[in-house]
Amino acid sequence: MPPALKALLVENAENLVLGEIAIRETFFSELGITDEEVCDTPIAPTAEQAQMMEAFVLSSEMEYAFWEMAYRKETWLKKDW
Repeated sequence: MPPALKALLVENAENLVLGEIAIRETFFSELGITDEEVCDTPIAPTAEQAQMMEAFVLSSEMEYAFWEMAYRKETWLKKDW
């Protein structure tokens, strides 16, 4: 994977975390959940965060490959079933 693409994926993953925090703050505020309750509520367990990061990176790589194929006008191999 090109270093620039990897850096972009990492940056996007970090932005997802920031987006999650922003959404939770707005959502919790609308529900009347206190700041203390927000602080005591983890976004996701560490193991789950790692799995989510791996899934995000994999799906991003697959999407990149898809659009690269489209750009190059490549087609899927056809199998005779």
